[in-house]
Amino acid sequence: MYYYLSNITNNPESIRERRAQTSVPGSMRTLFIAKSLGERVTIVSMGAGEQRGIFPRREEDVSPMIRIIYLPEVHLMLFGKKLRHIFYSFLLFGFLVRRVKKNDRLILYNEGRSFFVIVPVLVARLFIGFQYILETEELYSYKRGSTALGFSESTAIKNAAAYIAVSEPQMEFFPGGKPVLLGAGYSSRLEVAPPAAPPESVPPIIVYSGRLDDRGGADFLLEALRFISKPCKVVITGFGSSEAAIRDFENHNSNIEFLFAGFLEKGEYFALLERSKIGMNPIRNSIAFSDVSFPSKIMQYLEYGNIVVSSDIPAIHHLGSLRRYILTYTVDSAQAMAGVVDKALDLNIPRAEIAAETRRHFELESARYHDFFKNLV
Repeated sequence: MYYYLSNITNNPESIRERRAQTSVPGSMRTLFIAKSLGERVTIVSMGAGEQRGIFPRREEDVSPMIRIIYLPEVHLMLFGKKLRHIFYSFLLFGFLVRRVKKNDRLILYNEGRSFFVIVPVLVARLFIGFQYILETEELYSYKRGSTALGFSESTAIKNAAAYIAVSEPQMEFFPGGKPVLLGAGYSSRLEVAPPAAPPESVPPIIVYSGRLDDRGGADFLLEALRFISKPCKVVITGFGSSEAAIRDFENHNSNIEFLFAGFLEKGEYFALLERSKIGMNPIRNSIAFSDVSFPSKIMQYLEYGNIVVSSDIPAIHHLGSLRRYILTYTVDSAQAMAGVVDKALDLNIPRAEIAAETRRHFELESARYHDFFKNLV
């Protein structure tokens, strides 16, 4: 039996109810790996959000083999952030000691960064004796601007039995002698045969989706809009600290239509990707965080037949045949980014070709995940 600690909110109703700060790519990654295991998986989620209230435990069946359990949450005016996390720690510890057996396996997705997760996991392990696999899509100490791992992440890494990484620089933080899988993306479509994509829009749409802050690079993309010379429509979607500045952005390039779409639910976002031509990943090459992260948006862009324009981050170098659909710039320059965008706008690669090649890639990835977990001792 697998237990998968991943703070996802899969059901749109729950997202609206809790105003959940959920990561659509993170949710899809979790479900892709859970499906690849080919065994029963229980995903354990806090399902936390901004909405105040008392939310009872809920269970949701994603498929006959995959179930999500949302632990209870208390978010009241009297409860500060730390009190909420302490409350969650006790709930998580109680769940683990009641449900997890010694021979069960635990997967931690991006949860090693949290003191309030790794402590109950390690204490429960003392009583039960289970092992856990640490899945790191990002190293959050670097996301916060540090150049060294924080206590929670270093402790989570040290005590893990195996690892799933997204870039070779990330693997350097893992101790030798333990199994490591270098992942290369995941599918956001759980059905076997994706529907046929409708024609692209005219003018062609360029999409950026993600966190709207200085790490994500949305502000850098706005700077590059001044230098794009070919007609297009640029759509930015997401949420974050730069949201107000992006909403108030004044576009002075007559070649470009600009739209800030805010936060989109999964169905709305995927419908946008079915009409767009280019997906943007403008994270800066020069920040340390770019070496130890993998922007999940890249795989979603490709899956829906989009060409990708990206900074030259290490994580894209092991994407095999998909690499030819990713155009990169190596200098953090708005002019350099705009030049690559213009080049991508000139390309006429059938979106069906990109989508089909991406599906083949995901089939191989699913098999790799299955074999990796099957061979763990």
